[in-house]
Amino acid sequence: MEVGHFYYIDDTYFVDFPDTYLMKNKEAVNGQIHDRPCFLCISR
Repeated sequence: MEVGHFYYIDDTYFVDFPDTYLMKNKEAVNGQIHDRPCFLCISR
């Protein structure tokens, strides 16, 4: 990965690597489906 670029996680990632601690893909909130969640990665 390169610093300063946006990267998008494919829908299949959430199928291949299920994790109960991450936000769900296309989660329903108040009956409305939302797009996949955003995550920010910081390098030290």
